[in-house]
Amino acid sequence: MFTAVLHREPDGGISLDLAVLYCEIVASNSNKQVLLGTASHTVTGSNYASTVVPSFLASLVTEPNPMLFNSMHTTHQCIYCDSPTVQAGFDYYYWASPPDPITFISTIDYTNVSVRKDVWGWVRCSLGLGIGFNIAINTLHVLWTPDVYPSIQRRALFRALLLVLECAWNDWWYLYVYALGQGAYRIQYADTLVLAELPRANGIMLYLAVSYAAARLFQLRVKLFLVVAMYFLCFSFREWIVTEYGVCTARAELGVSVGTVGRHETETPVMLRTKAPDIDLGRGMGFIRRRKKEGLVDPGVERQSDRGR
Repeated sequence: MFTAVLHREPDGGISLDLAVLYCEIVASNSNKQVLLGTASHTVTGSNYASTVVPSFLASLVTEPNPMLFNSMHTTHQCIYCDSPTVQAGFDYYYWASPPDPITFISTIDYTNVSVRKDVWGWVRCSLGLGIGFNIAINTLHVLWTPDVYPSIQRRALFRALLLVLECAWNDWWYLYVYALGQGAYRIQYADTLVLAELPRANGIMLYLAVSYAAARLFQLRVKLFLVVAMYFLCFSFREWIVTEYGVCTARAELGVSVGTVGRHETETPVMLRTKAPDIDLGRGMGFIRRRKKEGLVDPGVERQSDRGR
């Protein structure tokens, strides 16, 4: 949703909280209107970990003296499950500040730092390490690849059950963050941090448990080498498999792109501030227009800034 809210500061300046899909920013004084530029790259997706939410630092060039806009240089976006200190995903953006407003608004120049916090990650890590140590001990003094599957079948089933219980206890946050990151990476949406090592280890544990249950049900003997090779082959080509044979991929990609798959969210606002009281941003921001992107936003949801607020 597009929002533009003006706030009058005690010192006479005006600040603007802005969340946009695509807009034109115009400021005016008593003599002229100045087009600062278009902000097509400042896309906000509600409840999404890797959304670009910049801060503006632009200069409004008037005659005879330029008026400077002062704002923050750093913004962040965060999603979390129960608390930002327990399980959360953060993106920090450090924005460049060129003096020319057209250059700033028309180009993307920032440093992005992605951080994932999960106080329960050590539980899933220890579950996967247990299987790895068991396989290593059984194969340490063997030259050829042995059939160690029988020795880890029940262990894999037990650890897979513990993993499912841990995920259910934390409201499936672990799977949610991984699926969200994979979807954003597949459609190349913004900058996304994808950590595949732990999901890969937990996936092989679940895969071994399911293979053991299926083999026991149908009274079959399965070679561990074939089971593991098939898993890693599918994991390596997972993006191609989803693209070619995925179910409801268009709907999933739309949900990722417009941010309709999120949970709780915090973020620093986008602010545009001037210390010059003679610049009427209330009247200037009346010219802000959101451009409708077909299929991504509801055309009925549109709102302009409140004049004089």
